[in-house]
Amino acid sequence: MIAQECNLKCKYCYGEGGEYQERGKMTNDIAIKSVDFLIENTKQKELLIIFFGGEPLMNFDLIKVVVEYCKAKEKYTDKKFRFSMTTNGTLINDKIEEYIRENNIFVQISIDGRKEVNDINRFNSSGEGIFDKVIARTHNLRKVNITGSKFHPFTYGNH
Repeated sequence: MIAQECNLKCKYCYGEGGEYQERGKMTNDIAIKSVDFLIENTKQKELLIIFFGGEPLMNFDLIKVVVEYCKAKEKYTDKKFRFSMTTNGTLINDKIEEYIRENNIFVQISIDGRKEVNDINRFNSSGEGIFDKVIARTHNLRKVNITGSKFHPFTYGNH
């Protein structure tokens, strides 16, 4: 859970309307220590890092730090890392999309079905539904099937 905040105000949010008590973001130090802990305490050779929140893209710089750190650790350990992210998709832009594609990050988009249903439950702070924005911002990722490509977290390894 790399971000305890969200840019949406979904009706049913378990995170206090996107506020998550103290609205904290995981620090680079904690993230690195978490990866090291995982490496040191698992016998698995293939490891899955899932970026979750709130909205993990509100801490995109940390995602980059973790991915680069894991790639470096692969060179010095017998571990192989895979990455996944659960996001509402509203913050995806060209730069983020390129990074996701280059690093083969499996993306799960949280959306509540049809536009009519989604937009009465999931909206921004202005009360505007986000369905159209999510569809537009995830178009290219869906087109190249990054949301269902080579790797799927529910069938990955034994964890």
